[in-house]
Amino acid sequence: MPSPRHISAAIQQARAVSEAAPAQPRYREGRILGKGTFGIVRRARDTVTGEIVVVKRCALDEDGEDVRETVLQEVRLQQQLHHPHICRVLDAWEDGAERELCLVLPYFACGDLRQRLKSQVVALPFEEVVAIGAQLCLALQYVHARGILHRDVKPANVLLADDGSCRLADFGVSRRLASTAALATTCVGTPSFMAPELHADQPYASAADVWALGCVLHECLTLKPAFAAPSAAALGILIRRGTRASALPADTPAPLRRLIDSMLTHDASRRPDAADLLRLEPLRPMLSQLRRSASSRAPAAAAAAAPAASPAARVTPLPAAPAASPPATPTEEATVRHHHAPQPAASPAARTPPINTAAAARMAARRERRRVAAAAQRADVAEYLEKTRARAGSAYGL
Repeated sequence: MPSPRHISAAIQQARAVSEAAPAQPRYREGRILGKGTFGIVRRARDTVTGEIVVVKRCALDEDGEDVRETVLQEVRLQQQLHHPHICRVLDAWEDGAERELCLVLPYFACGDLRQRLKSQVVALPFEEVVAIGAQLCLALQYVHARGILHRDVKPANVLLADDGSCRLADFGVSRRLASTAALATTCVGTPSFMAPELHADQPYASAADVWALGCVLHECLTLKPAFAAPSAAALGILIRRGTRASALPADTPAPLRRLIDSMLTHDASRRPDAADLLRLEPLRPMLSQLRRSASSRAPAAAAAAAPAASPAARVTPLPAAPAASPPATPTEEATVRHHHAPQPAASPAARTPPINTAAAARMAARRERRRVAAAAQRADVAEYLEKTRARAGSAYGL
């Protein structure tokens, strides 16, 4: 394995070649997936690896520095986050000619959870809601342990993979605290998912993300927001009072009901954190199932490792984080700018996981059920996505 010194030297050499050679577009951009306040999101193909990706272009206008810092915030944080349930940034650059900041993200053919819920006629199955909750709890536990608040957990920021897993995305308004015991005071986020302490203009911490997750799971079971009102002022009153707009279904299993109720505890000091939630029913039994699924996906992920990128494919490199932010190590920088670097070939023994026949049969049955359900809803979902693609943002934080 190359040392950090060799990795750093490779980065410097790649930059020198990139500056000397004319820049060629690495990503062949196609149809528009969404538009929003910051810019536009397009489906694209990586001409080096052949993979389908998403290019998020954020325009820099008269308020360009504010947009620039927001996108850089997202890049810097996600460069440092390596977790199976957090959407990673594959590449990033600043396009000076177009005055745009560009991010390259994985493409999720299943879209986001908001689109999924809008297309549903009936609520999601209880088991699927628990699986979503467990994966998002694992993601929040990971970022909270590093002193990071997401601050905008909502269905539109939960991306769905075709293997049934999900990723937490859009860290554009996230905040790194000085310590895990510190509090934030800036009020940001989506009002209907904001905790009572935010609506009361009080300092808040990671418990605010847990509240938002409770709202997400509530909506999965009801297809309606947990809190809704005709105005922002009325919404704040209802959230501070804890008056939900809809009740959980009567047949909701008691452990799942208690889990969501604990997330929506009005007093932030009594609200469990992500680590506590993972020790409760019904999330704790789900963890072993998620581990089995992850281990079965690992060989496929290793086989799909991408080759190295051409240095000439890069545009202007993004500047390093300011001194106030923890500097990225050479290893982290190499991870983002050379995400598709070739990995050493694993031996056949290392690539072959232990075979669990019963677990494989259960997973095959689940995949078949998902395939049948997806086929039954594909026409309706396609029609819905075509009508709503131009409205209300996208699956990538716009």
